[in-house]
Amino acid sequence: MALVELVRCTNSFEAAVIKSALADEGIDSFVFDAEMSWIGGALQARVMVDEDDLDRAKKIVPES
Repeated sequence: MALVELVRCTNSFEAAVIKSALADEGIDSFVFDAEMSWIGGALQARVMVDEDDLDRAKKIVPES
């Protein structure tokens, strides 16, 4: 299992909403760097999925 980044969120709440939507569709996901990464002047959280689930996850989270 190799994890890949699906989307970067501006906060952990947004990441949690996306994680929940993915879980509803049976896709496991993980939130990395929740409000710990200061990239480009903004806190970010990354939602990661298994590379095998990436295409399905992109259909659920279209902005990814």
